[in-house]
Amino acid sequence: MEISERAQDSVTIELSSQISPANTSIGAASTNTDDAQAQEEDHSWASDVRSTIQNYKHGTAPELFITKVPNYLRVPPEQFTPKEWRFGLHDRELRTSGTEGVKIAVAGYFFADDESDAWDNFCNFVVDDSVRLVRLYGLQDGFTKFSERQVKYLLALDALFLVVRNEGFGGRLQLDLSWYYRCLRADMVLLENQIPMNLLRKVAGVMLIGDLKLDWSLKFAMAWVSPLSLNTSQNPDSAHYPDRVNCSHLLDCLYKTMCGPDPPKTEGPYVAIDSAVNLTLAGIKIKALPGTLNMVSFQGGCLSLPIIQIDDTFETLFRNLAVYEHFSLDRESHCTVGGYIQLMAGLIGSVDDVGVLIKHGVFINTVGPEMAVLDMWRSLNKGLWLGGVSKSTIEVAENLNKHCKSRKNVLITEFSHLFCSRPWYVVSAIAVTLVTLATLIQTYTAVIGSNKMRPHFPPG
Repeated sequence: MEISERAQDSVTIELSSQISPANTSIGAASTNTDDAQAQEEDHSWASDVRSTIQNYKHGTAPELFITKVPNYLRVPPEQFTPKEWRFGLHDRELRTSGTEGVKIAVAGYFFADDESDAWDNFCNFVVDDSVRLVRLYGLQDGFTKFSERQVKYLLALDALFLVVRNEGFGGRLQLDLSWYYRCLRADMVLLENQIPMNLLRKVAGVMLIGDLKLDWSLKFAMAWVSPLSLNTSQNPDSAHYPDRVNCSHLLDCLYKTMCGPDPPKTEGPYVAIDSAVNLTLAGIKIKALPGTLNMVSFQGGCLSLPIIQIDDTFETLFRNLAVYEHFSLDRESHCTVGGYIQLMAGLIGSVDDVGVLIKHGVFINTVGPEMAVLDMWRSLNKGLWLGGVSKSTIEVAENLNKHCKSRKNVLITEFSHLFCSRPWYVVSAIAVTLVTLATLIQTYTAVIGSNKMRPHFPPG
């Protein structure tokens, strides 16, 4: 990877000076550490614990919102682990290769000036309270392996890259970003990989001049990562896009974009429904519409579902959204993602069900065989803790079941199962009907239609 000399001189040297273990706040004691050093580290640890307890006592610990996903929820682990891009303070390393080198090169494009403190001033402005930000990641000051300066550099590099990533710096800096950008779409939506929106707003204030430019940047970012079709004449942006710049972070912005600005409240447990194939056999029409996940409805025998693109990032995106909804938001007022997953779990039971949804335009399949789509949905329903659903979702399920259980629709379903799903039955029935009609016609012409069956009267 070729990085311009200005970028390398101004930023890489500055960052590389921090990578030595001597600058880390806490280091693991090796087996050959002398007693004096061990006692010193123990005293430092005890001081940190005491300080933390005092902070909790005085109520200074803020609410956590970018915490690490617990191990029992990391099912499978790769759906919560970055492929290439790491943002924030979870599982970070101080290194200047790969994607970190890309971030440094972008920063060097703006701050390559050895004679000024522009980069340090920028970091101090963007990350003005590093202690608070460390705690927002579920860490405590003194328990993170990064120094205050390292925290500021890491978060400032991340925020700068996320804000200006659409400006085409790959060509200007002669960087090959094709592989990294293929991973960025999935890595941006990981729950552990988020950057507080307040930092992005500060960067935008310096680099893009205000929230208006950041709002447009977020709009394009959401259109890139969201699998839903929202930008249509039937669904204006203003009806679906939230106040993007005031969201907590990018994943929160994506959640509100896909679920709508006014999430429904949880009402009760989910009601099971029949598969997509059985619903269509019962006379129910499936209609695909552009819109958010909470626009699922059933009226006049028509089930309306949002159009969704199934690609390689589908499972990762929905798993992180579901975990974020259930464990980071208010469970009483956020149940859209969980309700949608449970609804689709009822509709999708076989490859034929996937085929029906693709045929009606609900799924835009970009992953290949329909079996691959089925495997994704089956995998998505494993390991997730899904709570209650909204009143509208319960009503959709109950109305679907009521429709399928009516006498007329039961007969239609039974007839469809008996004949439509077995074409040889239809051929046999048609053959028997034709033979019966031919026999009746032959009998009529041979017996009933002949002179022998007419009455005969004697002459006179």
